[in-house]
Parts: sequence; structure tokens; C-alpha cells
Amino acid sequence: MTHDPSPQLHTFKEVSCPYQLTAFKPAMAEDPQKLLCWVVCAYRKPGLSEVEYHKYISKVHAPLVKDLLVKYGIIKWSMVVTPIWPSQRTNGLQCHNTSETRLLMNQLVGPQFENLADYDCIVTAVFRNIDDFVRMKQDPYYIDKVMPDHENFADTTRSKMTVGWIEDHVRDGVAVASAP
Repeated sequence: MTHDPSPQLHTFKEVSCPYQLTAFKPAMAEDPQKLLCWVVCAYRKPGLSEVEYHKYISKVHAPLVKDLLVKYGIIKWSMVVTPIWPSQRTNGLQCHNTSETRLLMNQLVGPQFENLADYDCIVTAVFRNIDDFVRMKQDPYYIDKVMPDHENFADTTRSKMTVGWIEDHVRDGVAVASAP
């Protein structure tokens, strides 16, 4: 059996480009209004407390990267800081895991969904064209400043990511037509 020489999608761990974008191009051409969402399920760097982690990503990393995201047409970039659940807490901190939050989770989940995610943060970036995100990662400022900054707060060996199309079924409180 011979090796298939067709282009493969590169893993996100690679720093150099070009990334193969052929898988996304037909769908983007088909519907230019379609939005992509890159999602990172992030863990904090070992040894960093919940308070230190949240302070760093909000007060240091976000200001470092947000203007660069705007420069390359990223529509939205958000962080959802997720608590460590009571069964996983070892240091007694309740920084982002208030009694109100715990009560809300009890209302949201039941026996069908018993496994709660233990990520420290969910990061999302929304964009129209994957080329914009790839170009941003090639920017010297990203390479010199933003990329190395992740080592100050993130556990890059445990964090997971994915990318996919956004498909709205309810928008602004109104049911919308389903995609064909």
C-alpha cells in the first residue's frame, strides 16, 4: 500500500504554516455568512491558583492579544472561567465556584449527564474565514509575544481544542430556521 500524498490537516501544535485549509474552503465559498468557532478547553499551569490564573488571563493575556485578534478580523473572543467542582477542590479556594454556581449546576444536570468537565477555562474565538486566524498566528507579534505568554498561565499539555461551524437554532431569544 502506498502513502497517500494528498494534503493533510496539520495539528495545531505546529508553529509554522502553511496550514492546509482545503477542507474548509468549499463550505466557506458555499455560505460566506457561516461562522467558525475555535474552542479551547483550557487547564491552568500547575502551581497557579485559581485566583492567580483568572487574574493573569483577564489582566495580562487578554490585553496582550485582543488588538491582534481585531486586526485579523476575529469577530468575538471570549473566556468562560470554569470552577473546580467541590469533589476536585484540594485547596479550599472558592474563587469561581460560589454556592450560587453550584446550585445552578444542580439544576442543569441530572442522572443522564453525571460527568462534569474539570477545565479551568473555556476560550472561544469566532471568525468568518480560517485564513484570518492562520494569518494572525503568522504575525511576528503573535510569534514573539502572544504564543510564549501561554507558558505563563496555561497547561498546554492538557488543554484540548477543536474548531467547527456555528449553527444557531435560537438567536436573540427567537427560534431560527434550521439549516438545509
